Amino acid sequence: MAEKKRLNLSFSMSSPLQREAWKLLCAIPAGQRTDAVCRAKADGGYGFTGLRPGDYQVTVEWNGESLTYDIDTDGNVVAPEKPDEPVAPVDKIRLSGVVVTDRKKPLAGAVITVTELDTGVTFQLVADKDGRFDTGELERGRYELSAEYFHVKGSNVSDTVSSVRSQDNMALVIVLSYVADVNGDGTDETVYAGQDDGFDTPDDFYVADVANDGVRDDVFAGSDGQPGTSDDWYVWDGTDKVYVAGDRLPGTEDDWYTGKVDGKDETVYVGKDGTPVTPDDWYYKDVDVDGRDKQVFVGDDAKAGTEDDWYLDGSGNKAPVAVWVRFKANGGTVEDGSEYAVKISELKRLPTAILKDSRFNGWFLRTSGGSSLSLGDIWKFDKSTVVYAQWTANSSSSSGGGGGGSFGGGGGGGGTPAPAPVEIVDPETPLDAWGYRVKEVLNTDDHMAYVRGSDDGLVHPTADITRAEVAMIFYRLLREDVRDQYKTDINSFVDVSADSWYVTAVSTLARMGIVTGRGNGVFDPDVKITRAEFATIAARFDEMESTTAGFIDVDVDHWAYEYIISAASKGWIQGTGGGYFHPERNITRAEVMTLVNRMLGRDSLTVDSLLDGMTIWADNMDTGVWYYLAVQEATNAHEPIWTAQSEVWHELTATVVSDH
Repeated sequence: MAEKKRLNLSFSMSSPLQREAWKLLCAIPAGQRTDAVCRAKADGGYGFTGLRPGDYQVTVEWNGESLTYDIDTDGNVVAPEKPDEPVAPVDKIRLSGVVVTDRKKPLAGAVITVTELDTGVTFQLVADKDGRFDTGELERGRYELSAEYFHVKGSNVSDTVSSVRSQDNMALVIVLSYVADVNGDGTDETVYAGQDDGFDTPDDFYVADVANDGVRDDVFAGSDGQPGTSDDWYVWDGTDKVYVAGDRLPGTEDDWYTGKVDGKDETVYVGKDGTPVTPDDWYYKDVDVDGRDKQVFVGDDAKAGTEDDWYLDGSGNKAPVAVWVRFKANGGTVEDGSEYAVKISELKRLPTAILKDSRFNGWFLRTSGGSSLSLGDIWKFDKSTVVYAQWTANSSSSSGGGGGGSFGGGGGGGGTPAPAPVEIVDPETPLDAWGYRVKEVLNTDDHMAYVRGSDDGLVHPTADITRAEVAMIFYRLLREDVRDQYKTDINSFVDVSADSWYVTAVSTLARMGIVTGRGNGVFDPDVKITRAEFATIAARFDEMESTTAGFIDVDVDHWAYEYIISAASKGWIQGTGGGYFHPERNITRAEVMTLVNRMLGRDSLTVDSLLDGMTIWADNMDTGVWYYLAVQEATNAHEPIWTAQSEVWHELTATVVSDH
């Protein structure tokens, strides 16, 4: 935006004019006009403040006469010492324009009243079918125009517009509305015509203070097109539409909206406080299967169908709606977080917890000691219960060599110096600002094949993988609704062309903030991706955590420190042994598949879990190698079933790896 500056006009004129008022008529922007008035200073100069550089006309009015000067400031703050020669005053002026609504719809038949201010003479015009009007030639003078439009609910008048010179682009704007007590509250409401500029249609609305907090909310007429009826509705955070119901008044206890309970739509009432999405909202449900609905309150989280919903039992005591079990990982991670809650009725398998350098012993009623719980034990709970993971520390950590199944292998000993790091240029987005959660963004339900082999018929598990290939893997795994929301082929990278096979994947993930460039507008799609870069991309798919110790070779000043620690805290990565992570080493395809499987909860296979007929790769035949199961999981689409200890493939499905 251009900076506002001061415009000074400094010149002398004949004595009478020098003492009279000046009026500045600003013709910028085109089609608009700004009036500014100042009086002569003692030295004969004239000053106007707050004006932007540009082209102006200055009109001097005195004793019914006027002189007009064209002045081009050309960005300067001081006008020319001498103005242009005045143009000859005109004897006639002509005013024309259009009458429109505030949504720019022309108003045919509007009545325009024109008043000559010096004489008080008034006459009227009628706007044509396009809303236009034309006064014809008028004697030079000061004129004032306004418009009135008549409709089935009454009439509305525009603001008044004044002019002292010819104009052919005047706009008289009318807001279509009427005043009536439409909802019977004893107070008149102003009802507006809405987007369609017509009355008695669903988008008619009036304004009300629903929560009595000084904030004005739009209340819409609803499907019957009549404001003040039971299907009027308004929008509230956390809901789609809130309906005013039988009393026709917004912000009362019979207002209701739709909430999800057990996967079904339920009518949720706003409760006595009259405010939606608060703890006293409630719905009806047959909670104890006795054939009678009870009033169920949404609880402190103000959401229907969640763990803290409650009702009054037969003794008048507050009782939970459903029996839940909450799995606490006791220092580890479970289902992408430190704890995981689920209704007993929906629990189909016991989740597996992960803790670095520790063996998971199962779920218990306390943090140490006692007996582990089976799925059958938990199914017998008759009240909501918390269970805890227990751990046994591993006696030693694997290290060295070309294997190990921690991050997924990758070889190397503990003391090898890392190469010079390549710092990824990150967007100016604070950590954890993406707001994503793995299950909300990635398809964790369908066990699709997300990696395909090469043209040589091999899967190359120990080969490096490029930045473009990684983008394509995560693009394939996006939930369909997420992909539809963010899908694009447009990006700002100079090396990602519109006809490249990865353009949609890179552009979409860049739009989501998941992938970024390497500086100077470069993405480097064909460059091999490092372990630090991959951990960073993975971490951005979920909330940030820091519940684990770091690695010897990743200090707090490393550009990817927070991302690596977060991914490690979730159990997705565990280093290469000996406390090292090797952030600048290239990551292999097998390591990528191992980490992604962990992100998706697809990491509990055994060799016995697999099915005959699956795709088998000539370079992944050794069932004893650490990455064998990870590669098979990632390259074969299947339907899983779950036992207490592992995933079992139930049926192979079509292995189609989609890039669209």
